[in-house]
Amino acid sequence: MLYEKLIKIDGYSKLISAIDESDYTIVDITTPSHKVLRGGNTHIKLGEEVFLDLYEYDDATLLYQDVNSISSDGYTITLDNGDDSTTTHYEWVSTPNFFLYDNMIVLYVGVDSELIQFISKESQEQITGMKYGN
Repeated sequence: MLYEKLIKIDGYSKLISAIDESDYTIVDITTPSHKVLRGGNTHIKLGEEVFLDLYEYDDATLLYQDVNSISSDGYTITLDNGDDSTTTHYEWVSTPNFFLYDNMIVLYVGVDSELIQFISKESQEQITGMKYGN
């Protein structure tokens, strides 16, 4: 998939507001030490066992390079580093669901259909994972 769209820089605030207005409760927001993608990473805990990773970008080119680096099943990410590329295969504990949301890539690893529906409705596009309605 090739993404060539302009980004909106207010994605983080919009998503936090949408979560606050939903039935989900933000329990914790942290900055993890490990990142899967190159955007600035925020880890959001919703309830006891639901986590979202938000990768925030201020550079549209880097955002769309990272979107295009995600395999169709979400288990492999190949990041282009200019002269070379780094391919990493992940063994997620559940289905990886990647979404394009303004200037962010949102990652939810899981099969909660209501959460997938919520993020699908809020985001511009689901990149990989369980499609809404499955």
